[in-house]
Amino acid sequence: MNHCPETRDDSGVRTEAEALAALDGAATTPSLLAALAEAMTELIGAEACLISRAIGEMLVDLVEHSATGRPLPGGHGYLISDFPQTQQILKDGTSAVVSVQDPAADAREVALLRQLGFSSVLMVPIVMGQDTWGLAEVYGSRPFTDDDVARVQPLLARVGELISKLGA
Repeated sequence: MNHCPETRDDSGVRTEAEALAALDGAATTPSLLAALAEAMTELIGAEACLISRAIGEMLVDLVEHSATGRPLPGGHGYLISDFPQTQQILKDGTSAVVSVQDPAADAREVALLRQLGFSSVLMVPIVMGQDTWGLAEVYGSRPFTDDDVARVQPLLARVGELISKLGA
């Protein structure tokens, strides 16, 4: 197991090294996904994170983390085809940001954001080997940037490796 000191950057947000160490310390898939949700939220200064598993045509919520205490509607399943942008992310393995401020954004994604009380979501696939295993959705009240995507990518790469090792 990797060890790094419990340090924070100047903003008080978890550092990448600390986040990676938390992932490496997870002994089970549920604890790994919980560590990922917390680490992604802290690393980019988001408000919440939802981790879902892609199973056939369904996306099933597994883990949620809220930095603000605002609950997410976890424990649900969604038909992937009902959300075309999510479907594209899972198919292509690409990341995307949806904002309620973007007039070109997928209407269903925007409606869900408004229902949840957020203005932006960063959606990043969780890839294990050549297959898309699931989806991480990070929510906030500010638009996410390419820098945010770049900061979480190493976490998602590590999680893909660790899920494989843990046999999930």
